[in-house]
Amino acid sequence: MKLNTIIIWTVSAAICSCYPSSQPVIGVLLETVYNSPGHYKAMADYKSFIEQGGAAAVPIFVNQTDEYYESIMSRINGVLLPGGGVNLLTSFYARVAYKIFQ
Repeated sequence: MKLNTIIIWTVSAAICSCYPSSQPVIGVLLETVYNSPGHYKAMADYKSFIEQGGAAAVPIFVNQTDEYYESIMSRINGVLLPGGGVNLLTSFYARVAYKIFQ
């Protein structure tokens, strides 16, 4: 896998408010970077795919407060939940996905 296919997102989720209301905003649930607290990753292809469809891609961070998820869900039009090798019962990723579906 090429290094340029992975992007580390370190921007704030507050970016949602910067996009025009006529453009859909899609959140991408990020994964934590192993052994690197506070760093998150998502495949660059996910961001490109969303933007090629005419929407804006914004990060959704894991391990945040319930208020964070309520706030971001009120500002976006959809969510991309990338697949991968995480435990679907006990991981932070699974807990966040569950909160999003509530």
